[in-house]
Amino acid sequence: MKFGKQIQAEQVPGWSAYYLDYKALKKIISSLAANRPPSEAAALAPASVVPTATEEPPLYASLGQDDDRGPSFQAHKAAFFFKLERELEKVCSYDHSALAVIEPE
Repeated sequence: MKFGKQIQAEQVPGWSAYYLDYKALKKIISSLAANRPPSEAAALAPASVVPTATEEPPLYASLGQDDDRGPSFQAHKAAFFFKLERELEKVCSYDHSALAVIEPE
């Protein structure tokens, strides 16, 4: 069984809103691999504002390892990390709410 299908099959029903959207992240990577336009990657990371390649999220802003790659790669990378950060925020929000139940203030 492939990882994406396995993680979806093993989700706890009440917690499904807090899981990473692995499928959407994989689609952004596939979009780059298939040489699709960056606008497709941006559409897969919906938000009011998706950062451009020059507005790097803090998660990878200091890496600078891909500066020599083209604008298409940079746009896909920005969309991927933007989506990843939103997904991690979902996980963290669940962790905080679960901790609040376990350890009330």
